[in-house]
Amino acid sequence: MNFNTVQNSINEILSVKRRYVIPRNQREFSWEKMQLDEFWDDVTRNIIYVSETNEFTFNEYFLGTIVLAGSESASVLEVIDGQQRLSVITIALSLISRELRGMGYESAANDIFNDYIVTNVASGKLSKDSKRVAKLEKTNGNDYFKLKFQAEKDHEPKVVFEEDSKLQYAGNYISRKLGKGSVCELLNKKRKGVKYTEEEYVNCLDAIQKMLTNYLTVVRISVGAEEDAYDIFEILNARGISLTSIDLIKNKILQYCTETYPLDFAKEQWSDIDEALKLRNAKLTLGDYVRTFWLANTAYVGQDGLYRAFKKLIADNPEQKAQEFLSQLHDAVEDYTKICAPQIEDWKTQDQKAIYQCLNALTIIDVSVPRPLIMSAMYLRANKKNALTQTNFIKLLNKIVSFHFRYNAVCKLKPSGWDQSYSSWAIQLRNCKNKRDVNALLAIVYEKLDERVPTESEFTSKFVQNLTFTNKKTTHKNLIRFIFDRIECEKRDTGELTAHLYTLEHISPQKTNYEYVGMVGNLLPLCSEINGDIADKEPKDKLEYYKRSELCLVKDFVDEIGSGNYTLDNWNEEQVTRRTQSLAKLAYELV
Repeated sequence: MNFNTVQNSINEILSVKRRYVIPRNQREFSWEKMQLDEFWDDVTRNIIYVSETNEFTFNEYFLGTIVLAGSESASVLEVIDGQQRLSVITIALSLISRELRGMGYESAANDIFNDYIVTNVASGKLSKDSKRVAKLEKTNGNDYFKLKFQAEKDHEPKVVFEEDSKLQYAGNYISRKLGKGSVCELLNKKRKGVKYTEEEYVNCLDAIQKMLTNYLTVVRISVGAEEDAYDIFEILNARGISLTSIDLIKNKILQYCTETYPLDFAKEQWSDIDEALKLRNAKLTLGDYVRTFWLANTAYVGQDGLYRAFKKLIADNPEQKAQEFLSQLHDAVEDYTKICAPQIEDWKTQDQKAIYQCLNALTIIDVSVPRPLIMSAMYLRANKKNALTQTNFIKLLNKIVSFHFRYNAVCKLKPSGWDQSYSSWAIQLRNCKNKRDVNALLAIVYEKLDERVPTESEFTSKFVQNLTFTNKKTTHKNLIRFIFDRIECEKRDTGELTAHLYTLEHISPQKTNYEYVGMVGNLLPLCSEINGDIADKEPKDKLEYYKRSELCLVKDFVDEIGSGNYTLDNWNEEQVTRRTQSLAKLAYELV
C-alpha cells in the first residue's frame, strides 16, 4: 500500500481547481454541539488581536489527518477521511461570504465563494453557466448541503433526513458564532454595552476566514488505489466521532458490493433498512438491529466484536457473502420493526391479536434480550409454517412475556447470560426442519425458563417493594396498567386489553403524601368519568362511586369491603400492603 503524505493548509486543499467527492461508504454528517464547540474554540483561540497595531496575528493549528483517494494530478479526489471537518469549514466560509455580500463587500465575498466553495474543473475558470460545480460533493443523493451552503444564497431546502437536521444545526451554530456581537469578541473589548463598527466586524470576519484557510493545517494522506482507501477508512478516523461497528460493516459491504448501474443496489438496500427503522420508531438503531440479526442467524457476539466477526464471515468469498448478508438483513428488517415497535395493524386477523399483545407487553416490560429468538420464530412462520404453528408461536411468546415480567419487570434481576442462551436457541430454531425438531427445542427453552423463574414468595416481596405510581413517580405507570389489564382480561375471559378505558385511581388520595400512597394496593382502575367525579375525596366517601364501575377488579374490591376484608373508614398502610400482596398473587398466577 503506497502513501503520499504532506502537510497542507486548508487553502492548499480547497483553492485548487479540483472537486472532492465524499464516497458512498462514508457515514453521513454527524457532528453535534460538542464537536462544533471544540472546533470553534480551536479556531478562535489561535487568533490574537494586537491592540497596539490594530491587527490580528495567528497561530498555526493542526487539525488532524485527511485521507484522499485518487491520482495526484486528478481533477476529482475521494475524501476517505475528513468529510466532517471539510463540511464544517465549507459551511463557515460560505456563511462568511454571504455576510460580506450582504454588507456590500461583493468582491471579497466572490473571492471566498469562488476560491473555496465552487470550481469549474473542465475549463479551469469560473463561469455563470451550469458548468460551475461544488468543490465538496456528497454522493448520497441528497442535495440539502448544496442548496443550503454551496450557493450564493440559502435556498432554504426542506429538512427531510437526520443528516439534514444536523447540517442545519451546524449552520445555525456557526451563523450565531459569526454574528457581530460574538465574532467581535476577538477584539477583547471587555466593557459592558460595547458597540462594534462595521469596519471592526468586517475585520473580524476576515480574521476568521484567514484562520480557516491559511492557518488550519492537516496532514494529507493520498493513496492511489480505491481498494487501499477502503482499508485506510477502517484505521484512520482522526478528530471526529469514533467509528462504530456499523460504520465499518457498511464500509466493508460497500467495498465489495460495487455494482452501481442501473442503480446502486447495495446503497439503496442499506438506506431502506435505515429508513424502515426510523419510520417505525426513531429510537430503533442500526447497531441494535444488526447485532440482533447476527445473534439470530450466526452466533453470539458482543457489540465490540461484531465487526471482527463480520470480516471473518465474509473472508473466503467477500463479494458474494457481503451481498448475501446485506440482502438477508434487508429482508428481515420488517420482522424486527414489528417486534420492537408493534402496531395492531401488523396482525390483522382476530386469531393474531394475541401476538400483538405479547409483543406490546415486551415493550412495556422493556426487555430486548428475547428478540433474536422471536425473529427466528417469525422467520419459521414465514418459511416453514408447518414446523411452527401459530398456536405454538403464541405459546412461546406468552412464556417469554410471563418469564420476563417476573424476572425483569418486577424482581429486577440481572439478565446476565440470557443473550447467549437466546442466541443459541434462535439459531437452533431457524435450523429446525420439522415440527418434531421445533417441539423438542421449545421443550428445552421452557425447561430452562422454568428453572430460573422467581418463586411466588420472591415475586411478592419485590412486587410490594418495587412497584409504585404517583404523579411524581411515573416510571411504573404503564407496567401497573399492564398488570391490571391482564388480571381484568382473565377475569372477563377475554383477550381484549382495556388500558385505554380507564385511569389509575388512588384510594387514599395523593395529597395525603403517605408513604404507601403509590403502592399497587392503593390503586384501582377506574374510567375517567368516575375518577373525575371522585376528585380528592377521602376513602370513606368513595364507595358509592366505586359501585358504579363495571370493571371486575373494582367489583371485587367493593365485594371485599362488603365482606369486611377491607374497610374504607380506616383505610391504612396495613390494608394497602395486604391488598398489594393479594394483587401480587393474582399477577403471578395470571400474567
